[in-house]
Parts: sequence; C-alpha cells; structure tokens
Amino acid sequence: MLAQKTEKVRKTLSPERVEKFKSIASLLLQSRETIHIIVAQVDPDALGCAVGVMSILDHIADEVELEPRIQIVYAGDVAHPQNRAIMTKCDLAKVMVHISSVDIERLTNCILVDSSEMKDSRISAKHRIHPVIIIDHHRSSLPDEDDSHFFWVDEVGAASTLVFELVEAINVEFSANTALLLALGIYTDTKRLVGASVRDRYAYGRVTSEVVASDMNLLIEYVLPRSHFDHLASVLSTMQIHGEKLVANAGHLRPDEGDDLALIADELLRMSGITMVVVWGIIDSAVRVSARNTDLGTPLDTFLKERFGQDSAGAKITPDGRGEGGAHLSLDLGFWLTDKTRPEAEALAAARIKELVFET
Repeated sequence: MLAQKTEKVRKTLSPERVEKFKSIASLLLQSRETIHIIVAQVDPDALGCAVGVMSILDHIADEVELEPRIQIVYAGDVAHPQNRAIMTKCDLAKVMVHISSVDIERLTNCILVDSSEMKDSRISAKHRIHPVIIIDHHRSSLPDEDDSHFFWVDEVGAASTLVFELVEAINVEFSANTALLLALGIYTDTKRLVGASVRDRYAYGRVTSEVVASDMNLLIEYVLPRSHFDHLASVLSTMQIHGEKLVANAGHLRPDEGDDLALIADELLRMSGITMVVVWGIIDSAVRVSARNTDLGTPLDTFLKERFGQDSAGAKITPDGRGEGGAHLSLDLGFWLTDKTRPEAEALAAARIKELVFET
C-alpha cells in the first residue's frame, strides 16, 4: 500500500503541466529581462521555494542556451533569527533584494511563491502584482489560468514540496544549498513533519538524502540573540492569566526584534492549563501582537478580527492544529507621545489589550 501511494505521489504533476511550466519559464528567460521571484514574507518555506525555482530556471536556461537574470525580491524584514541564520549560511544576500528597491507597477516577468494573493498587503498596500507563475499551498481564489500563465495551488503541508515535485519532474540537479532549504522549508511549515502529508514526507526524504545533518541542525537549533531573553524576562514579569488565557507585555522593541514576540508566544502556549496566549510589544508608534491558541472551539482568526479589527489582525490554522496569528495596531498619539509619556502609553495599551482578550 505504501509503495503504491508513493508512486501516486510521484505522478501528481501531469506531463502536460510540466511541459506548460517549462514552456512559460522558457518564454520568461527568452525575454532577456530580469525574472523576479517574489517572496511576500521571509520564512524557511518561502526561501526554499524561491531558491528551488531559481534552480529550475537555471536548468531550463542551460537547455535553451540562455544566460538567466534572476532576482529574489522579498517584502518585510529579515528579523527572525532563523531567517538570519539561513541568509548567512546559504549566502542569499547575493541574490535577494528588498521590494522597496523595485518598481512594483512595472514588474511583468515575475513569479510568486508561497503566496497566491495578487493584492497581498505584505507586498504592497496600493498595487496588485501580475505574476506569470504562482506556486503556493494556501487556499485562494485565482483568475482562470490561460495559455500564458501557470498557477499551481495545491494543499500540501509546504510550498517547498510543490517546488521539489517540479524539480523531480524536470530532472533538475540541485545544489546542497537548494536541498537544505527545501528540506528546512518542509520541516518548518509542517511543524517538524507533524502535519506532513505523504507527498511532504516523500519530498523531505528525497531532499534530505542530499543534506549534511550538521547543516540542517545548525538551522533548526539556531542561535537566539540576547534581546530575546531580555524580552522573555519582561514577558514573564508582566504576564497575567485569566482562566485559560494568558496576556503578557514584552515592552518596547526595536523593529528588528519584533519576531521575539512570536517565539515567546510559541513557548508560553506549552504552559499547562493555557489554551490562548497573547504577547505584545511596542515598536515605534505601533503595538505588535502575536497570538496562539489550541482551542479549536475558538477560531483565532475570528477572535482577533472581532477584537482588533478586520484589517489589523488575522490568523491561520497550522498543520499541527494550532491557531497562529497576530495584529498590528497604531499607537500614534502624536502630540501626547514623548519619551517621558511612554510608560503611560504602555499602560494604556496594556489595559486595553487585557480588556479585549479577557472579556468574553
């Protein structure tokens, strides 16, 4: 039975679809314009996808004897310590540029990975993008695919799994770095393979055969900055529990420290008797919130949007069944906010967040 399933996995992408992808990719390369692979949010799965697609394009370029011009364009910050470790280990700064350095409106030869939203606020608050190729594992509604576009949205545990299936179907020889990033993308987005499908597990097994175990471990057991523990101390000293809900304040953070909130929220959710965690901090003139829950009877996305605003908050269900999300709230008090009044502003935010989370 397992052997039959694995064989079915390997044939998920039809030969016709593979040829269509290759044909469209060849046209992109033949335009001789830079191909932009867009990453809406930097994380291991998105980076695995982007580097994997770059490897495929390099392979196709060799077949058609063209010199590829490819750039990975990313939105947001590379703030999470794991993402920083990936960037350093795989030397990605050479092939990646921030979205602020390109003209969104003029992007024509672009590929979107690990997202299928053509108007993704993480990429641009004002403009739609028009990708020729989309590869994603999140449910979404896309326009009908015509002969000049390739849209592949399939609900597996990680988008890196889909890219691997393309790599295998096209018979691409990938580098050790590509294998490492695809493996890490699958591992992290399936929550350490807990939420992995048969296809994810097959892909993970294949790419890890090319991965040095110590390299993988380096990126899983990544080094945490000292600021993380400073913020953890603040959270532990301010946390309050009401029933099964926990709210805590990490204080003031620099913009590049914001991902500490998510790491701490993940850890606190493991506390006995707690089913919801809300950890927040102030970054410049905004409050950033990271929220987690395990109570399926309280959908986190609905909970956050009802309390913090439809356009300011959101959440998703992770492969291991947890709610994972957050909010971004303005604390622009203008004339009233100075260095001397920051404690009062923080107290105001603390009182309001506790009111919103603890009140039923």
